[in-house]
Amino acid sequence: NAAVIILADTFREAAVPELIKLASDKDASVRYTAIVGLGNLGPVAKQAVPTLIEKLFDQDVNSRNAAIRALGAAGSAAKDALEPLRKLSLDSEFEKNANAAIQRINQALEKEWQQKESPASQPRSDASSQLDSTIASSGAEGFTRDEHEAYHDEGRFAQVISQIATE
Repeated sequence: NAAVIILADTFREAAVPELIKLASDKDASVRYTAIVGLGNLGPVAKQAVPTLIEKLFDQDVNSRNAAIRALGAAGSAAKDALEPLRKLSLDSEFEKNANAAIQRINQALEKEWQQKESPASQPRSDASSQLDSTIASSGAEGFTRDEHEAYHDEGRFAQVISQIATE
């Protein structure tokens, strides 16, 4: 069992396929240890999510709890596990771990969504660069970039630039 943990800690992502195989071993302690190893890898083990979802229904209670925790550690990659985890959260034996895993997955999904929505995380487009040059060449340096973008977004940017140019 210590060898499985060393495998996960040393080889990280390269260890995931082997740990997935071991998670289906006939020996419950080997399954448990492999699942713990996958959980220790967190999001690095995202390809193990389908196997971890299967392990939510393992006959060994320890393996089931380890799978619950591993899915929580996988973060947003485990979004497909939310429904089975919700069902498990109704069982008093798994309620605490399942609710914690759901919370971790939801937090990771929220963080991922915020990063996608954040303008700072968006790559600059050619149109955005062109807008910068238009602003610079228009003599309209008194406006902030956000103000220029607001006018541009509303279709009034050209009108404002024309108005500034004629003044």
